[in-house]
Amino acid sequence: MDLYHILDLISSQRELTASAWNMFISVHIAILGGLFIIGRRISVPERIVAVIVYVGFLYVNFRAQIDNYEYSASLIKEAVKLEKQDTIRLADKIYTMPEIVGALPLIYFFALICTVATIAFVNRISRN
Repeated sequence: MDLYHILDLISSQRELTASAWNMFISVHIAILGGLFIIGRRISVPERIVAVIVYVGFLYVNFRAQIDNYEYSASLIKEAVKLEKQDTIRLADKIYTMPEIVGALPLIYFFALICTVATIAFVNRISRN
C-alpha cells in the first residue's frame, strides 16, 4: 500500500471518528430534550428501560471511539514507515493524541453519571 492510500484511509477514519462524536452528542441532546419536553411524569419502569438502553449505547459508542483512535494511530505508524517523517509528524500529533484516548473513560463516565442522574431525578416533580 502506498502513502496516498494510507492518507486516504486516515481521512476516512477521521470522518468515522467525527461521526461517532456527533452520534454521542446527538443522543445526549435527544435524551435531555425529550425529558424536558415530555408533558407527563416518566414512570420508574420507563426510566429503567431508558437507563439500560442508554448504557448500552454508551458502551457501543465508547468501544467504537477507542477502536477509531487505535486504528488511526496504526495508520499513522504505517504512513511514517513509508514516507517522509517531516510531512507526517503533524498528522501524527493530531490523530494519535494519547491524552484524548486517556481521557475518553472520564468523558464517558461523566456523561453516564450526568445523564442517568437527569433521567432519574429531573421528572420527579409533577407539572400541573
